[in-house]
Amino acid sequence: MKRRVGACVALALAASACGGSTTSSTAPVIADVSDVHIFAASVEAAPTGDVAQVVADLHNASNAKDAVVSVSCSCGGTAMLFEPGATKPAASIALPPQKVVLFGPRGARIELSGLSQPLSAGSTVNLMFSFQTAAPASATAAVRPPGSPSPAT
Repeated sequence: MKRRVGACVALALAASACGGSTTSSTAPVIADVSDVHIFAASVEAAPTGDVAQVVADLHNASNAKDAVVSVSCSCGGTAMLFEPGATKPAASIALPPQKVVLFGPRGARIELSGLSQPLSAGSTVNLMFSFQTAAPASATAAVRPPGSPSPAT
């Protein structure tokens, strides 16, 4: 019996010295991390408070094509997606594999309308992006005054 206890103590000490552990971990497991990464997100407040424009760069890190299918904002209202140069809303915006898609004045557009209150420059809002395949992703976006330079340029 003494030999068995001594062997167990020796194994526990060896595991500790090698960085192992004899106890189970209760740390949370990260799950459903999106393959789409959002960079330099901001929202350009409309001068009249009617429509705000989201500016962001979305990188599809997957080897498969995907698409943005919806966006919601903590500021309320409705988000509409537009292909580059389009005047009518689109149901989705394609995200090619291993590519960055630009949203804002130099690419596809996301317009926020019907906001619950005017956006104040210097504040932040939370944006939640939903995709055709990837897990949803969120970003905190700074609210910029109309016509100010984008952090993504």
